[in-house]
Formats: sequence, structure tokens, C-alpha cells
Amino acid sequence: MMYDRVLKAELMNSDRWLDLPSDSHRLAYVCLIPLADDFGNMEGGARRLWRYLHGRTQLKDEAHAVKVLAELMDADLLRPYKADDTEYWHLPRFECDRKYVCRRVPASPWDDPELEAKARHYRAYHKARRVDSKTKIGKSDPDLTLNRPRVDPVQGLGVGVGEKKKTNKAPARPELPGIPPAPAQPPPAVEEDFWTYGVKVILPSVAGEKTAREFLGHLLKSWSQADVMEALMSAHGSSADPKSYVIGILKNRPKKGREQQISANGMAVKGPDGIWRHRTTGQPCSEDGLVC
Repeated sequence: MMYDRVLKAELMNSDRWLDLPSDSHRLAYVCLIPLADDFGNMEGGARRLWRYLHGRTQLKDEAHAVKVLAELMDADLLRPYKADDTEYWHLPRFECDRKYVCRRVPASPWDDPELEAKARHYRAYHKARRVDSKTKIGKSDPDLTLNRPRVDPVQGLGVGVGEKKKTNKAPARPELPGIPPAPAQPPPAVEEDFWTYGVKVILPSVAGEKTAREFLGHLLKSWSQADVMEALMSAHGSSADPKSYVIGILKNRPKKGREQQISANGMAVKGPDGIWRHRTTGQPCSEDGLVC
């Protein structure tokens, strides 16, 4: 297992590190730092460390690796020790910058006693936390039982949670028996005369009242006043351009001198070709204008 370690600037000024015979020695020491646990101890063995250093340094054979490790021991940068007949290594003057320390290999004779006390403190702290968390799991609330339902109002993350939504809708007026409902009011009649009403409808589409009157006069030359008035009333309630809307409606109406036979209900007209057509859409239909 390898750890993330901080390589401090003090190492670059260390006489022991700078006095090593070659850069391979210095690089080998830097590669050993991530292998050490928080106390600076690691599992040893010349062959094991040679395999680790082989892919990271220029140590290409085991004999060369053993020589480098021996020279690191001579410089007091590496100290061997044994525990349970197993070889381990210790990095002298190793400083741990982790808050939570742990031990991965047996202790060495050179471990920091303050760091050991810190490790015992955090082990006891986490043990107490685990015991405390286990006692809280599954603890029932004495106020919430099957025999005693909640009587307090429903709580939520906002005002009015759990309450019925209030509406400001006025109550419906009751219908009195025997009195028929009031009839619907008919649409207001056009009180203005043809020219006043026509100018008011067409004026948003033209420049000035004079131009509007000229446009109405041009329409009266081709269509009857009743047809033009009906087209104006239809355009007055539409959001489209009034001038274009009136012309589009009148294109489906017969012009003066080309009057056609109108059905009894006024919904269809019969053209010179003998076909009944709807007065508004111009589509072929029946004589009553209902079936197209």
C-alpha cells in the first residue's frame, strides 16, 4: 500500500541526502517515502525493494539494489529491524503530516512516542463513536406508537403545509324553482353608419381617414354594401390586419352584376356553374350550407 506524502523542502538541503554517491541513490530514497506508514516503517527484504525500485529508478539488478540500500544505511537514511522473524525498514526523522495516523507494520525501536499517543487517542475516539452509533440504531420513539397516533398538526417545510387550500371563489347563486334563467344578452348592434364604422375598422391598416374612405368606396364599386358591412364586422373582432381580412372575405362573395342565387337560410350561394358554395368559405356544399 502506498500513501500520498508531502515532500518537504528540508530534504533538498539535507547533507545526508545531498552527500549520497549518485542521483540513483537520492531517487531511491524518495521512492521509499510513499511505502512507509505514518510511523516511517515499511516491510523490508532486499528482493522485494529491488522489484519496487526497478521500475522507478536505474537499479537494473538485485546486486545494485542491495548496494544502494547499504549505502543508504551508511548515511543513516534507512535502518533495518526485525519483528517475528520478518525484516522491516525504518526511515529515520520521518515526519507524518496526516491528522489520523495508523500503523501498518510492527513498531520499530525508533517510533515517535508522541505520535503513538496520538494514534491511541484517535483509536479510542473512533471506537467510542462506533459503539455510540450502534446504540442509536433501532431506538424507537416512545411518543409514536400504533395505539397512540399523532395529535399534533402535520409539519412541513413551508407555511400552510398540511392545510386545505383556500379559494376565493364566490359561491354559486342558487336557482329558484319555477323561474327560468335569464336569457343571454344579444351582441350590441352597430350604431354607427356604414362610413363611420368602416373608417374605424380600416383606419389601423391605412394612413389617414381619407385613405380609409377611398378604400371603402373602392369596395362598394364591386360588392354590395351589405356584404362589405358583414366583412367589416368580421374583421373588427379579428387580430389579423383588417384590410387584408376584409378583402379575403369579399373574394368569396359575388360581385355586383354577378349576383348568384342565395339559399333560403342565407348560408350558401349558387354560382353560374350550378354548384352551391358556402358564403364564407367558398367551399362546395349543400343547398342549406350545412354539409360541405
